[in-house]
Amino acid sequence: GERLREALHQQKNQQIALLFNEYHSKTLELLRKKEQELEKLKEKTKLLEEYLKKKQDEVQLWQIVAREKEEMIMELCKFVSEKDDDRNDDAESVCDCESLNNARRDQECKWCNREEMCVVFLPCRHVCCCKQCELLLEFCPVCQSVKQGCLEILLS
Repeated sequence: GERLREALHQQKNQQIALLFNEYHSKTLELLRKKEQELEKLKEKTKLLEEYLKKKQDEVQLWQIVAREKEEMIMELCKFVSEKDDDRNDDAESVCDCESLNNARRDQECKWCNREEMCVVFLPCRHVCCCKQCELLLEFCPVCQSVKQGCLEILLS
């Protein structure tokens, strides 16, 4: 009886050791796979961070270009206005309210017709809506092209 009990105890210990080794090797394999996945995700994160940095740099460049263009437009408008003032006599330089109202309407958002336009749609480059409406739009209100990006500009 004692030998049988000892043999059963030894067999039980061997089975426990086999199970432990099996679970240990499976755990190590799972851990190795998870470490590989983590490395892949770290690499993907690094690539996405580089892409984001590149796009942020592009946005800054476009904002600089937009500011320069706005300044150039303002200077040209000022120049044209001065030239018009020089050409017109006092009677002709009286304010034309209708043209001022039309100019204001030309600067209104093409979507809500309330706010001033301040968003350039990309790639079509139309300045056509306000900041609030841009969040709602997936296409350009002027040409209906799909919006791939946009830039906020300062017109005043």
